[in-house]
Amino acid sequence: MRLKIFITVSFLLLTMRAVACGPGPLVTPDDCDIYRLMPYYAELKEPDYGRRDANCQAWLKTVGGKVPVAAIRSAIYDLNLRDWLRVQQGDDRGNAFCRHLLAVGDSDAIRLLVWSKYYEQWSEEMRSPWYYGCGMDDCSFDIDSVISASTHHLETKKQKYVDRYLLLAMKCLYRSGRNDECVALWNKYRNVMRNSHLREQTEGYLAACLNRIGRKREAIDIYSRLGDATSLFLLVDDRVEVFERVLRNKPNSPFFPIALQRVLFVVENYVTSNEMTRFALDSLQLRRLAAIAVRAGSDNRIADKAMWRYAAACLYDHLGEPRRALPLVEKLSSGDDFLNTSIHVLRMRLHAETDPIDDAFERRLMSELRWLDARMQHEWAAADSATRFRLSHIDGFGYNYEVFRTIYANDALRRIVLASDGLYDRFRRAGRTTRALQLANMADNRFLQVSANPIVAVFRMGADGQKLYHASVDSVPTYNYDWFPIMLTDSVDNGCYGQEERFNAHDYSNVLFIYADRLGADALAAYFQRVEKPVDDMDRWLNERSYTDADYWCDIVGTHMLREMRFDEAYDWLRRVDEKYVDRLNTSVWMLYDPMEYDEVALAPADRAGYKLRFAMVMGHQEAYMTEKPDPNDRADAMLQLSIGLRNAFSYRAWPLVSYGGGYFYVWDEDLAYYDHPLHYYYRPYMLADVAAAPYAEPAEHRASELRKKAFATYTDPERKARALRRVYEYTYLMQHYADTPTGQDIARRCDRWKDYRR
Repeated sequence: MRLKIFITVSFLLLTMRAVACGPGPLVTPDDCDIYRLMPYYAELKEPDYGRRDANCQAWLKTVGGKVPVAAIRSAIYDLNLRDWLRVQQGDDRGNAFCRHLLAVGDSDAIRLLVWSKYYEQWSEEMRSPWYYGCGMDDCSFDIDSVISASTHHLETKKQKYVDRYLLLAMKCLYRSGRNDECVALWNKYRNVMRNSHLREQTEGYLAACLNRIGRKREAIDIYSRLGDATSLFLLVDDRVEVFERVLRNKPNSPFFPIALQRVLFVVENYVTSNEMTRFALDSLQLRRLAAIAVRAGSDNRIADKAMWRYAAACLYDHLGEPRRALPLVEKLSSGDDFLNTSIHVLRMRLHAETDPIDDAFERRLMSELRWLDARMQHEWAAADSATRFRLSHIDGFGYNYEVFRTIYANDALRRIVLASDGLYDRFRRAGRTTRALQLANMADNRFLQVSANPIVAVFRMGADGQKLYHASVDSVPTYNYDWFPIMLTDSVDNGCYGQEERFNAHDYSNVLFIYADRLGADALAAYFQRVEKPVDDMDRWLNERSYTDADYWCDIVGTHMLREMRFDEAYDWLRRVDEKYVDRLNTSVWMLYDPMEYDEVALAPADRAGYKLRFAMVMGHQEAYMTEKPDPNDRADAMLQLSIGLRNAFSYRAWPLVSYGGGYFYVWDEDLAYYDHPLHYYYRPYMLADVAAAPYAEPAEHRASELRKKAFATYTDPERKARALRRVYEYTYLMQHYADTPTGQDIARRCDRWKDYRR
């Protein structure tokens, strides 16, 4: 009962987080939870703290006989209302405890358990969003009957089960909203709970009803005495006061793990003073909580000191003081396996934040990664079948939309390596870019290997005709953690073409690709060379746990070479890419226009094969011709051809040559609109908007403009120059200066208003 409101609010917090992260497929590594005292969602359950064992022992003592405790536990907690109604009819359901109650004719116990199961079912129905009860419906009548029967048992002064009947009656009154009656019933029969193991549980319902009728201070006092920190969170705004109260009254409260986990969840997922939720904590409160946790971690009254020291370390880490956090967990261990894992993960993160990046750190990191990888495999093997199916059939983003979580070891790996200022960033700053990419690749792809994700495998194998996804034509772009729009290869919607959607979202919409796409071609080439020829054990180990497909990486390197206008090198990389792989890219449907034509010339489908490769080859040849051809007019043609190719590659016509994003925008620059001399004008109607490729557009445009000017300055043959002017639609200049050439005469014959053709 004590956690009902708390659990509801917890789910609301998770929902708000999900809304904040959308829309879009990418769950950022900064969103991965790493501060964990217990497995995911365990904090949403009321702690058992031995209550079930105590209850079963109390039943055994009450009924007497030699009934196995396991049979009592099964009967009390596993059998449902329908089962107990059959027990009431004489069916023992194959259970020794039920058989004993029937044998001794203990109708009070059977009736109590029937009513209890009815209350559980009714209470569950009430919590459903589909429940629309009314005052005199069957449920209300039956609950009134339960209350009446329970109070009648109390009034008869029977000693057997009297504490259980009081608890049941108060549960029903609380759930029915009859708070005054619940408080009155407690005041009348409270003595029956004097030595009962159910007293604290019953007092929890009393406190909830007291709070409802405005007696908040009394409710707070009861919760403080019970050590119910989670309920106090709902009544006391100062989180520090909650912990101080409970530590004074009940230093080993079973609610502390849940309360601390609640704090750590808020710390990780909500910014300081976030007004979206009243659970937000400012830095002053966090420091006070950290200080309390440190003291509790050394308090001899407290049994689980490791929990408190770990929580303190998490808080200091969040406050940006990893060097203060590290000593708290450096040699810390716990008897709980999951908490031990969390401690190890936090220690690994703190060293990743503070240790210098050098060869010695790499050796230590290798050992830590081996441990975390083994832990990931262990957690995957231990997961239930439903979890394994859900996580192995996610849509390729490394997460699913519902929970934003996979398994703890994988989320920890992504947070440590890929999050802001994580190992990727630190290795990059240390000049170890190849190792940074190797770490990022493992962090983004290892879980897909461990879970044997079949969806990603299908796309990577290139199974055509798999209509597993269909993106809406009106879909919005994805945003990464820097709020840059990401319209990457497999985010480009080609549904309007009526083709089967082959939406391999992971490979070109994941964090690894975002990082890689912002590096230069040389860094990417150096990385893949270490894939092909590893130089040490760490290379080999990381490569085995990464996505190292040659088509994927050679296409990326070649594309980056094109961005950097290194056409011969681009050709060498792109020639290694299987054409079938290129055809599977969603960008392939945008390879429509001939990039070597000034005008918009659509290519026939049969001529689109080898789009990037052919462009790299032609541009490389033109670069050679512009210096090697003996005829200056041939050199000028090559320069103009290069200019046109660069113009198209960084515009809407042929953006897949240099980009994995489909965005571009219109640019109108008054300074570039007209020049006195048209040959100095470089026509720029569009500019690439892809975040990674856009910085290369301006240098390419500048080079294209310079090549164009140089080309027209190089021509010596008037007719060749006139043809070139006609090709780029400079009709006015052509007719002003070269009207007597065959090309000029042809234009004059064909169009009497050639001035209108100037562009």
